[in-house]
Amino acid sequence: MAQPIIALQLYGVRNYMQDAAGVVASLRKVADIGYDSVEAAGTGGMATDEFAAACDDTGLQIVSSHESWEELCENPEAAIEKCSVMGAKFVASGSPGEYHSAEGYAKFAEESTPMGKALAEAGITYMYHNHAHEYTAFDGRTAMAIMAESSDPECFTFQLDVHWVQRGGASPVAWINKLGSRIATLHCKDMGVTPQSEPLFEPVGMGNLDWPGIIAAAQDVGISYYIVEQDTCQLDEFESAEISYNNLAEWLG
Repeated sequence: MAQPIIALQLYGVRNYMQDAAGVVASLRKVADIGYDSVEAAGTGGMATDEFAAACDDTGLQIVSSHESWEELCENPEAAIEKCSVMGAKFVASGSPGEYHSAEGYAKFAEESTPMGKALAEAGITYMYHNHAHEYTAFDGRTAMAIMAESSDPECFTFQLDVHWVQRGGASPVAWINKLGSRIATLHCKDMGVTPQSEPLFEPVGMGNLDWPGIIAAAQDVGISYYIVEQDTCQLDEFESAEISYNNLAEWLG
């Protein structure tokens, strides 16, 4: 198996990336933690080439980017050009709300095929990023299962977010095993709860997820990319990113 790559989804430090100076300062902090790779979620107002240069200057490789599914389908050429400038191998999206039904998820998977093929021909892998709602069951079949069964494995892969799998009432380990080689990257964040049983986003290793099981399953199916994401933080954002990095680096060897 290839050497595991630990990247940071920059959405987690978005509040510090509101302009070019903030982007550069944030990227330096991310690199100082030990990350050598990132996932883009916007460019902090910078042009794509300027953002890519800022990442390169700090020794950070852009492995993937999150984009709007509508824009990907309407203009895949623009996404291909953007990924080419950034050097990104992967591009991810979620699904619009109008597809959130049994028939809708199947339609979404089918309608993603032309876009996914266009990206694949350019050497870019399309990934579907899940949240909790994809674990809604329709006559015993979850939305995730419907999409997996209705999509083309050659051009529709998954960016499995283990926090959201757990929050959706499913087992991250089971879904890693179920999707197997169709998981292109793993989104890593932990889940805790408040005293009132409200779910919290936590740094990797600071919550209640079964990380020994998750890591073992991920290694068994050959996942190479582990992308840290924390939607909101209880601690300082960079401290949270460092805790997650250190724990993953230890577990992945």
